[in-house]
Amino acid sequence: MQSILPINNEYSLYYFLGLVNSSVLSFYFLKRSQVGQRDDFPKIVLKETRSLPIRTINFDDPQDKSRHDHIVKLVERMLDAKEKLSNAKTEAETNRLEMQCQTIDCQIDEAVYELYGLTEEEIKIVEGK
Repeated sequence: MQSILPINNEYSLYYFLGLVNSSVLSFYFLKRSQVGQRDDFPKIVLKETRSLPIRTINFDDPQDKSRHDHIVKLVERMLDAKEKLSNAKTEAETNRLEMQCQTIDCQIDEAVYELYGLTEEEIKIVEGK
C-alpha cells in the first residue's frame, strides 16, 4: 500500500495534521477532487488523499527543520486550546478560547503559506479574496 506520508521518524504527526487542516490543502483538495465536491459534505477518500502535495522536509536544513517544528508547536497549541474549549465553564471563557483557536488557525495557515512559498496573489486566491 502506498503511503502519503514520508516514512521518517523525524516527522511529527502534528506536522501532517497542520498541513491537512490548513487552508492551502483544503483549497487544493476541494479544487482537485470530484469526490470532495459531490455534495454539501465533502468526503475524503484514501485514493484522493494520496494526491495531496505533502511538503517534505529536509531535516539537514536548519530553516526547513524550523518550519516543521513551528507548525508542530502551533498544532500542539491548537489541540491544547481545543481541549480547554471543550471544558470551558463560562461564556467569556468560551469566547476567549474560540478567539484563541481562530488566531492559532490563522498562524498555521501563514506558516503553511510560507512553507509552500505562496505569493500574496496565491494567498488571496486560497482565502477567496
